[in-house]
Amino acid sequence: FHDLRHTWASWLIQSGVPLSVLQEMGGWESIEMVRRYAHLAPNHLTEHARKIDDILSDDVPNLSHPEVFEDAKKA
Repeated sequence: FHDLRHTWASWLIQSGVPLSVLQEMGGWESIEMVRRYAHLAPNHLTEHARKIDDILSDDVPNLSHPEVFEDAKKA
């Protein structure tokens, strides 16, 4: 039973089901038990990082390119 429950929870996490929903569906008393499966879906970090990029993209220069520094020196 444990292996099936683990697989089920893993699939749901990877599909983007929120931890609180998974907790309720799986009957876990503690959200900490559900967090064991959260490492299986690192995509949530990428999604949030993209949101930050979208907010800042127009206002912040891309400092990873050397030409940005050259342009700044000329100004």
